[in-house]
Parts: sequence; C-alpha cells; structure tokens
Amino acid sequence: MIWFLTIVLPLLAAVFTAFLPAGRRVSGLIFVGAALPALWLGLVEESGVTAQWFLLESHFSLDTPRRIILLLTAILWATAGLFAGSYLKNDARRSEFSFYFGVTMAGNFGLLISAEVASFYTFFALMTFASYGLVIHSRTPAARRAARIYLVMAIIGELFLLSALYLAVQSNGSMLLADIPPALAKASNGRFIFLLGLIGFGVKAGLIPLYFWLPLAHPAAPAPASAVLSGAMIKA
Repeated sequence: MIWFLTIVLPLLAAVFTAFLPAGRRVSGLIFVGAALPALWLGLVEESGVTAQWFLLESHFSLDTPRRIILLLTAILWATAGLFAGSYLKNDARRSEFSFYFGVTMAGNFGLLISAEVASFYTFFALMTFASYGLVIHSRTPAARRAARIYLVMAIIGELFLLSALYLAVQSNGSMLLADIPPALAKASNGRFIFLLGLIGFGVKAGLIPLYFWLPLAHPAAPAPASAVLSGAMIKA
C-alpha cells in the first residue's frame, strides 16, 4: 500500500489544493503530508510489489542508491511545498501552481520507485511535462520564452529516451530496468542505444551542450518550484 500512496497522495494533493481559497497556507501542510510515504520508503526497507493491473504489469522496488535519493527528494519536496504555502498564498495563480506542483511530485517519486520500463517512462514523462506549468507560472514574456524552449527540448529528449528504451527492451527481452545494462553490454547496437539514452537523459539533466534551456527555465519558475526543478528532478 505504501508504494501506491507514494504516487497517489501527491496526485490527490494536487487536486485538493487547487480548490483551496486564496490566502490559505494549509496547502503547504498538505504537500508535506503527501511526501510522507516517500519519506517512509527512504527510511525503511520495504519489499517490492508488483501491480498486474497497472501499465503492463508494473514493478516497484528500491535499491540502496535510489532509496537515498528518494529520501533526500522527499525532504526537498516537503520543504518546498511548505514554503510554497506561504510564498504563494496570495498569488492569483496559486491553484494552478499547486496542481502542477503535486502532479510533478508524483512523477518524480514514481520514476524513482519504478523497477521496469513502462512505469519508469510514464512517470518520467509525467514529471517532465507537468513541470512546464511551473516554468510558465508567472506568464511574463521571459517565463513564456523559457517555457517554450523547455517544452521543445523536453519533447526532443523524450523522443530520444523513448527510442532508447524501446530498443533496449527489444534487445533485452525484459522490461525490468535491472536487466538492461548487462544486456546492452552484449548487444551489437548497445553503443547506439547508450547514445540515445545519453541524449534523452542529458537534456533533462542539463548535460553540456544540451543545458541551455536550464538557466532560462529554472529562474523563471517561482522559488519553491525552482528548488525542486534543480534540486530533485534533474538529479532523479
């Protein structure tokens, strides 16, 4: 149950906080609560689960490196969410921000706990495209330009990443992420798949020379969003 709450609670927080009246700071506490399952998984070792009903049979599990990243990510999202509750309490677009903030949180947590390709890519794309709403939040000319460039680069990155994952699964015969690296080491097109993945992930991580969208998008977003954009999402 805790695995699903890690994804579901941020989505519920996104919807609920979007309907809160302006001037309320309680949205910050709601986002803190939404991050608690991820915080728990980061602290306590839980057995992985399989959801046969979700995306071609999804698997959720954590190894030690991802557990550490999830723990730090959950702390950052909870802190940024709490700060957003007061930082944006009188913002005219606070409801919009809260919705995109919660959906992006769900995507970020989801990709960290996913153990196979289908759910990993789903949550990666969810995180990527939902964060567009955070970048364009202020609707200033600079924010619109930054969001436009971010979206174009995000789509390009997604195309490379999706191609890499498709070819990796095709050469591997398994959807499990853990099975891909050893299979690529033996595959005849392993280097080509690696290059596709490097570009796909490189766009999101701000890898040189694919980083030029990053210094435009992150400052354009409100401070709480900028914190998770740079501190959590590109690290994931």
